[in-house]
Amino acid sequence: MKHENVNELKVEKKFEKLTPISKEEFKALKKVIIADGEIHSPIIVWEGQNIVVDGHSRLKILKKHPKLKYTIMEIPFEDWQDAEVFIVEHHISRKSFTLWQRLEMALRCEEYWQAKEEAKRNQGTRNDLKSLGDKKSEPINTDLILAEKVGCGKTTVTMFKKVFKEAPLPTKQRCREGDMSIKRAYDSLTKKKTPKKKPEVVVKNVSNIFDESEKNQSLDENSNINIPDPKLVTEKMETEKVPDGAIWFAINLVEGLIQVFTKNIDQEKGQILIHIGSYSYKTISNKDGVTILEANLIAGGTEDIVRKDDNDFDSEVKQAS
Repeated sequence: MKHENVNELKVEKKFEKLTPISKEEFKALKKVIIADGEIHSPIIVWEGQNIVVDGHSRLKILKKHPKLKYTIMEIPFEDWQDAEVFIVEHHISRKSFTLWQRLEMALRCEEYWQAKEEAKRNQGTRNDLKSLGDKKSEPINTDLILAEKVGCGKTTVTMFKKVFKEAPLPTKQRCREGDMSIKRAYDSLTKKKTPKKKPEVVVKNVSNIFDESEKNQSLDENSNINIPDPKLVTEKMETEKVPDGAIWFAINLVEGLIQVFTKNIDQEKGQILIHIGSYSYKTISNKDGVTILEANLIAGGTEDIVRKDDNDFDSEVKQAS
């Protein structure tokens, strides 16, 4: 039948998006239709709703060239889902769609086909209750249903679902465009990653802000001061989530001693580098909340400690980067 005014037909984006068409495909379709002077495939319309369900590209061409011959087929769909399933089932085997696109379309109808299969199972008589019970005990394999609808293997559907659910958007887009196979995307998603060997942790002297002052300090002036073992501080600085470039001060108020620990991470070598400097100090002034100290490097107070330690290196590097 012909519709009196095609401009009265309504277009729903949710239906139009189900069957996308490239610019090249649209140009080719337009060229053939104009050459024939007729649109051979009917434009499908939801009866009573005036909504175009299928044939959006053909409708666009018709509006630009109203003298073309055309037909409209009106179908009384039950609801939106019924119309959506109609579109999917009529386009799911189109070779112009990639396998990924066809599976995406089929996935929209998975629950519908599952419910339909369950309804078929529930159809029975009291004479075959035993066989009906046997069927009910078997779960419905929707992967198999989708595979039959699309025309691919059940394994492909299973792989597609995992990639569709878990893969990053760029990967899914490459599959959608046909640049990457579903199997390749699945393999990249599920391949076992070889655990990385934890790198060596080395504590040793590195350049820091105190180096210049140390060059001008006497190393013998306070050599009698008992310097505490810095091991407990360096171990804590390594294992806790201490960022790259951190500076710690350990102050002994009784002894008048300051130990300075600076941390740097060399990610290329896989090393944590900690410089330790020990200073004696005296208070110059303490006024208006500002304390001024005079510090002098202690002989032997700068230590180079080198050892291996794998504790939490990965997490420290990650925190620092």
